[in-house]
Amino acid sequence: MSILFDEIVFGPLHSRRYGHSLGINLLPLDNKVCNYNCIYCECGWTDLKKQKIRLTPFDQVKDAVEQRFAELNRCQTPVDHITFAGNGEPTMHPDFARVVD
Repeated sequence: MSILFDEIVFGPLHSRRYGHSLGINLLPLDNKVCNYNCIYCECGWTDLKKQKIRLTPFDQVKDAVEQRFAELNRCQTPVDHITFAGNGEPTMHPDFARVVD
């Protein structure tokens, strides 16, 4: 069974290692995009046979992150780390470096 994330920003999730970690998914919400087939991946096996992969635009990611931080600030919910994870390999997104900045 595979698990796909249905949001651009999710969490924060509590982790013993990272504390409160906010997840950012730069990849499509409806399928996995990855150049690996890790046997432990919760998103399942890679199937890149789709003709055109629609990645989330930078501005949409930025807006989602800003909105989530505003919500967390209002609720006084701490975020200790940001984790780039989600439906595949986040570094495949062409704007990955820009998002990290």
